[in-house]
Formats: sequence, structure tokens, C-alpha cells
Amino acid sequence: MGSVAKSFTFAKLQKDAERVQRNFIKPIMGADLLASLETAYAGTPTPAEQLLIDYVQPALAHLTLWVYQPKGNVIQTNEGVMAQHGSEMKPAFQWQNREYRRSLLTIGWQALDELIAHLEEVAATDFPDWLTSEGCTLVRELFIPTAAIFSDYVAKLSNSRYQYEQLRPTIRRIEKKLLPRLLSQDLYDELKTQDKADTLTTANEKLMDGIRGCVAHLAWAEALQELTVTVDEEGGGLLVLNTSFAGTVDGQTTATDSVLAAMVTKHQEESRSYQADLRDVLYGAPDDYPLWKASGLYVEEQPETVVENKADSGVYFM
Repeated sequence: MGSVAKSFTFAKLQKDAERVQRNFIKPIMGADLLASLETAYAGTPTPAEQLLIDYVQPALAHLTLWVYQPKGNVIQTNEGVMAQHGSEMKPAFQWQNREYRRSLLTIGWQALDELIAHLEEVAATDFPDWLTSEGCTLVRELFIPTAAIFSDYVAKLSNSRYQYEQLRPTIRRIEKKLLPRLLSQDLYDELKTQDKADTLTTANEKLMDGIRGCVAHLAWAEALQELTVTVDEEGGGLLVLNTSFAGTVDGQTTATDSVLAAMVTKHQEESRSYQADLRDVLYGAPDDYPLWKASGLYVEEQPETVVENKADSGVYFM
């Protein structure tokens, strides 16, 4: 979290901490688990509760400072917004402020990803009620539930939970439009139900790599096409890219149209490759996927027809 001056008054962060807890922590944990953890924190938490607190605190601390930092540097007066200058310390340079905020954002969102992974690991034994909570429903909404899993397929995401959150609407749309056409609506619905309940059958588990790969690469390709201006993470974008002019931003060279087009094509091809892998799994054991087999998407391979060409025939078959 960086150095904090001894004179800093943590009470200044109270409202921002409450806002971060409400907007970022509560949706993951759910209202009931969060309330019980607050009660435990005020008393004597169990080892499991203390470990969960240890996962919550880094996210809460870093994101609270990220929210507070811009307004902490200025004060509103009748004459306008003024910068504060202490007698012993000088204000940080603009680039230092920017890097500090970026660090707070990156670490805070990554801590949320780690909190999710921890809940998934221990919920069944330590917090079983979370498995039926609104928090678990949100976390398991998509087949790619974390930035870490997305980064297994598209390394450029670099485990950034913040960037992953920007991709969620695209991932959701691709899942709903593409996957039923590949798997059938009935098999897609079955996979969703099992994935949310963490009860995937062995056969259905074999489909997950193809599903995640085709969705991740196509989502990234679509995100690249949608970025037409240069933005950084705090501007709500995913990459430092620009398709309209050449130049640099914070030392990073902007992407030309040809480079961007090549990147889009590459990830579209990767998505098609994973779609082919999905079909291979399905056609390799069609009886393991009766919903797909009965949907009309399954086409039995037809035996090759061999036509003999007669020497005295006027028609020649190739």
C-alpha cells in the first residue's frame, strides 16, 4: 500500500471505505456473509473467519486509497479547487500520482480475484451458505469467473481484475450468442446449471477448455475492435491503443491500424481453433452428450460413396 504518514487521519477514509465495501466487496461475498464477518471482526473470529478477513483487507485498503487519493490532494474553496502544500513535504509529481493510483488499482482488483479464489476453495467446508448466496451467483455467472482463468488463455490480460470487469458484458454476450449454436441450447443450459453448482460431470468438464478458450479469444478480439481512442486503465479502457493517429502515450507506442487488425485476426483464429476442439470432443464421444446429439446439430458421418468409372461411359466421375 506504500508509505503512510504518521500524521495521516484514517477517519478521513471512513466514507470511502464504506463505499468500496458496498460496491466491490459485498457483491462478491453477499450480504449475509459480509454481515457475519463484520460481527466476527468486532469480536473473536474463528481461524477460517480470520483468514477470510485477511483476504478482504488488501482489497478494501488499496481500493479505498484509490478512491480517496485524487480528492486528498486538493481542497474545494470559494475561489475554486486548490492544491494543498505542506510545510515539510512537496506534492508528488503528476507521473508519481498516476503510477501510485495505477498501483493501488491493480493490487486492489487483484486482491478481489484472490478473494474469489479463496471463497471457491473453502466455501463448502467453512462458509457453505455462501454457495447459495447472491455473491456466489454473481461470481459463477460466467464460464470464465476470474481474471486469472482468462489470463490462462489471453496472457495480455495479465491477471488484471479491473480489465476483466470491463470485459464481462462482452463475455456474457458471446456466451449467450455463440455457445448455444455450438453446443445446443439444452446442453448449454445444463452446463450453466452444473457449473454454478460446481457439479460438472466428467464428460462436461472436458468441454470447459474449449468453451473458455473460444470465448476468451473472441472477447479479446471484440474488445480490440471497440477501442478507437487512447485510454489507460483509469479511463475505463483495456489497452493503450489508437487506430487513428501515430504517437506515444506514457512512453507506449500506439497501435497502427494494420497492427490492430493483425491482433484481431490472430485472436479470432485462436477462437475458431478452440471451437474446432469443442467439436472434436463432442464428435469423439457423441453418446456422452445426448442433449447435443438429439438437438439436430449432430450430423452422423456418411460413408464415402465410391463410383466406378466405366470405360465405355461418356460421364467421368471424380
